[in-house]
Amino acid sequence: QAPTSWRPLLQDPATTELFFEFYANTEPPRSSKAMEAIILLASVRRSLFPTDKDRAAFLGRLINGIREMLSKQTGLMHQDNYHQFCRLLGRLKANYQLSELVKAEGYMEW
Repeated sequence: QAPTSWRPLLQDPATTELFFEFYANTEPPRSSKAMEAIILLASVRRSLFPTDKDRAAFLGRLINGIREMLSKQTGLMHQDNYHQFCRLLGRLKANYQLSELVKAEGYMEW
C-alpha cells in the first residue's frame, strides 16, 4: 500500500506518464520493471483519493497509457512485457468495477 503522504505524487499526471514513457522507451528487462511499477500504481487503494473524481481521473490516465501501448504494440512481443501486461489487465479488473471502467475517459477507444 502506498502511504497517504504519497497522495500528491500519485495524483500528479506526470507520475503515470513517466512510467508509461519509460516503458515505451526501454527494452526488457527495464521495460518489464516499468510495467511492474505501473501494476503497482494500478493497485493503489481507493481511500488514497480524496474524491471519486480524482480516482476516475487516475483511472483515465491508466486507460490512456494502456490504449497507447496497445495501439503501438509497444514491447508486447517480448514475453516478460506481455506477461506483465496481462497482470496489469488483471489488476485493473480486480481493483475497478466495470461501471467505473466504462465511465473512464478513453474507455471507448480502449
